[in-house]
Amino acid sequence: LTNLILDIKYRNPDIKIRLVGHSLGCDVISHIQVPVESIHLFASPVEADRVIGLSSISGKTTNYYNPKDEVIKEGVEKGISEMPSCLIDNLRTYGRDLETKRCYAKDHRFKSHIEKLRKFP
Repeated sequence: LTNLILDIKYRNPDIKIRLVGHSLGCDVISHIQVPVESIHLFASPVEADRVIGLSSISGKTTNYYNPKDEVIKEGVEKGISEMPSCLIDNLRTYGRDLETKRCYAKDHRFKSHIEKLRKFP
C-alpha cells in the first residue's frame, strides 16, 4: 500500500489521499509508512498503540469504535487481540490529530457502520 500511495503521489503531487479501512483492512492501513490526508478505521482489530502511531503520519486519524462489536470481542476472548482500537473510546487523549467516534452499528458489517454515520468524512 505504501508503494501504491507513493506512486500515486509521484504522478499527482497535489492529490489528497484518504484511506478507509474496515476490520482486517485496518490492519493493512496500519502498516503504511507515508503521509496521507486522513485515515478512517471501522471495526478495527488493530491494537490501540498502533492506531495512535498512525496519527503521526496522517493529517487526521478517525477511529470509529463500537464496544458491542461481537466479532472483535470474540477475537479478544480467543487471545487474538488484547486491546483492539474499536472497543475503546479514549484514544483521542493521545494525540491532537486522533479522533474517536462512537458508532452504533448493529453488527460487524461495513454496511452497518456506514448506515449509522451522519456524515463522512
